[in-house]
Amino acid sequence: MFSSRDEVLAEILAAGPGMLCISVTTDYHAWAKAWAAEVKRRIDVPVVFGGIHPTSVPEKVALEECVDYVCVGEGDEALVELAVALRDGADASRIPNIWLRREGKVVSNPTRPPVADMDALPFPDKELFRSAHPIFDAGYLMATGRGCPLSCSYCCNNVYGTLYGPGRFLRRRSVSNVLAELRDAVRRYRPRFVHFADDVFNQDPAWLDEFLARYPAEVGLPFSCYVYPDMVSDDQARRLKVAGCFKVQLGVQAGDEDKRSRVFLRPSKNRRIEDAIRALKRAGIYVVADNILGLPGGDDEADLVSLLEFYERCMPDNIEVFFLRCYPRSALTLWAVENGHLDRAAVDAIENGDAQLGLFGGSDIASDHSALSKMALLLNLYPMLPRPVRKAFLRYGLYRRLPALPRIPVLIATRILNHPTYDFNTMRTWARFRFFMGRRLRPRGEAARAAAQ
Repeated sequence: MFSSRDEVLAEILAAGPGMLCISVTTDYHAWAKAWAAEVKRRIDVPVVFGGIHPTSVPEKVALEECVDYVCVGEGDEALVELAVALRDGADASRIPNIWLRREGKVVSNPTRPPVADMDALPFPDKELFRSAHPIFDAGYLMATGRGCPLSCSYCCNNVYGTLYGPGRFLRRRSVSNVLAELRDAVRRYRPRFVHFADDVFNQDPAWLDEFLARYPAEVGLPFSCYVYPDMVSDDQARRLKVAGCFKVQLGVQAGDEDKRSRVFLRPSKNRRIEDAIRALKRAGIYVVADNILGLPGGDDEADLVSLLEFYERCMPDNIEVFFLRCYPRSALTLWAVENGHLDRAAVDAIENGDAQLGLFGGSDIASDHSALSKMALLLNLYPMLPRPVRKAFLRYGLYRRLPALPRIPVLIATRILNHPTYDFNTMRTWARFRFFMGRRLRPRGEAARAAAQ
């Protein structure tokens, strides 16, 4: 319904790009290759793949026929140097962070240190996106830094940590720099709210104190963010609310403390997460809790029950569910290989971007994806169920009798029925629906009018 492949391809060709740059995740590697090959069949343009998948396995991505260059790690400086070299016809084979293919062989280059002074970077040019798609108009999306103080086994941050070394990837802009960007954004775009995409917004208490003290007077828009539960206190939750925070998202991931620590490398105790959820809800902040299903070496039903029991003690406003995915050279993938959960063929498929299960496809390790889908459905609905119904699910094991329902319509329904006043994902989804429906219907209307004439 929303496919606009021909329109997008026409826009790319009309722009006559000097480089085609695609940020690639593992799940969309095949999609990115298909687009790159399609464009290269029509115009002679250098294709650059960057992002976490090429960074994880650059030696594999560089061998793809449709890829000319691979940007490993951050590209703030490397992409500029590559663009200048291509424009001037200079040698681009020795640029740090850039890998390429020459005569069928991979040419690798060292990785430069990450940009240390985040304030030295210019503000991102959001106009490039806003002018192309008005779906970004409702809220302003930004990050105050890069990296994460944690190193969860399933996350890209442990890959970047290995690439750059301990402590080098985690950096943050000054509060003054962040507020300057926001003041400029308010003046230019007039957003209704702000969403901070930092992995852990509350990682630095001193930084957060300054931000919360200045933000209401200098910006004053409602905002949402991600927090690490171990760092949340009653006082912090109250000050977040006073400053304008209307929603936070935090990771629970598993109801079993041992699995959370041993498999995911998240040392949080259940009691600490429960306290954080209660503190945030007492402060009047909408709480979203993230969870992962399809854990290795265990019982999926037992994992579900542990989560249901956990949430009976501290119910958030919304429960998000993800299926366990093993990504190239992450700590989780290495652990899964060492413990016999993945064989070499499975690892090759992951590194080649061939193990595509999609957002709702299931776990790389668990085999009963249908059962996982039913469990995810129950967790999505759980905060909306009356307490007696929830107790019945636990007491009588009614989760075993759940029907197989399509998850996407259920997720849409829960977002419509149970979301905060401002919600970046919900509002962006609705704006995207209207925009692309209009884009698809407009040519039909024009054709009908032309036929009538």
